[in-house]
Amino acid sequence: MAKSQQSFSKREKEKKRLKKREEKLKNKEARRLLAKEEAGGIPFAYVDADGNLTDEPQDRSTWVKEEASSIVLGIPKKEESDEVGSRVLELDSII
Repeated sequence: MAKSQQSFSKREKEKKRLKKREEKLKNKEARRLLAKEEAGGIPFAYVDADGNLTDEPQDRSTWVKEEASSIVLGIPKKEESDEVGSRVLELDSII
């Protein structure tokens, strides 16, 4: 008579795998329900003049008009200086 293809350990591993999958599904559902309950936060936030988040927009009369040409985009070019050269000279004088 032939032996069964599924040993005891195979059945136990399968049970453990299915149990773990069910627990994951339960946890997923619990997180989904919890997220729905906690959805009472600020749906859209504004930044006031002090940099704090608020749920009400700022009054437009207090806005400051800024010239587009005064805004610097990118990294400003570094001016050449003798800082690196003088540092090397200082190290040479120590030795």
